[in-house]
Amino acid sequence: MSILRREACLLISKNHTMAWLASKTSEERQAIVAAARASIGTLRAEGIRAKKLLSEAILAKGLEKEKEYAAKCALQVQRRNQAVDAISDFGFITSTNRISLLLDSPSAPARARALAAQIRFSERALQQKPPEDKIYTLSCKGSKLSEAELKRRLIVLIEADRKCSVLSSSLDHPYQGRKICRWDGDVAEDGIVSSVVRRGETSLVTLSFPSGPSTIPLSQLESSLEEGLFDFFDDLL
Repeated sequence: MSILRREACLLISKNHTMAWLASKTSEERQAIVAAARASIGTLRAEGIRAKKLLSEAILAKGLEKEKEYAAKCALQVQRRNQAVDAISDFGFITSTNRISLLLDSPSAPARARALAAQIRFSERALQQKPPEDKIYTLSCKGSKLSEAELKRRLIVLIEADRKCSVLSSSLDHPYQGRKICRWDGDVAEDGIVSSVVRRGETSLVTLSFPSGPSTIPLSQLESSLEEGLFDFFDDLL
């Protein structure tokens, strides 16, 4: 069932159109039906044109989002590769006892760069969820952080990873933040895609609706979109 037909069914149901029509006299009903039939051709042509324009707009928007997502992914890959290259001298430090390896240099800037590289690796390559607010912000009011603060943050990240506090990693997915509609027959419920996270090999999508949140696999959402059980409405605006 198309979106326009769904809207028509909802309007007829909510506005009690059939009851209103039944309250008219036979002559009035015939006149109303005749007028409606006379406009079918025009409405159908307008509907076809509107559908074509909508399809073109959706396609253009989809291509634009795809390009943006591809550019974002390319930037993430570039930053990840840079983070990997930056720790090539020492490797990835997974124990607080090995932090001393980063501090052997007599040069303070070199020590700071080594500590910062480990932090950036956790952020960009491992995509570790920050265990504390702004832990990946390596400057304060335009000034670089001190060596002691960089060391403290690295210790926090290592300990958080060792405690397995990172159970899932957020995905920068194009579905996240989009408005979505869930259909149950002719009853619609508007919501939003609040998060997309990866847990192991499975990506989970959390949908927030007035009736309550719902978490389903990403693959299930994609198949439901194809079946018409869900619709994205932000692309139709």
